[in-house]
Amino acid sequence: MPQRLIVNTSPLIFRWRVSGLAWLAERCNELVLIPEAVVSEIRAGHDGAPIVESLKEEDRLQVAKNAPVPPVIAAWDLGPGTRGDECVVSMLG
Repeated sequence: MPQRLIVNTSPLIFRWRVSGLAWLAERCNELVLIPEAVVSEIRAGHDGAPIVESLKEEDRLQVAKNAPVPPVIAAWDLGPGTRGDECVVSMLG
């Protein structure tokens, strides 16, 4: 079991829809990190507010400051709404 997980927008939305946020939190020993950019993407979407509120209910789900995105990743130019993707990749390594 990993010590920490870093999760992106789509897996969180899916897990919320199937009442699986607790399941996700149980998949690691310590924390599931959620970049602030991912929370912003969720908040802006359909059902955003209740999803964000549900994230706060799980002790192992923790919102983390966005990692600086290295120029090599920013150069991928993934387009609008991909800041969360960039932050997850940056936090990985």
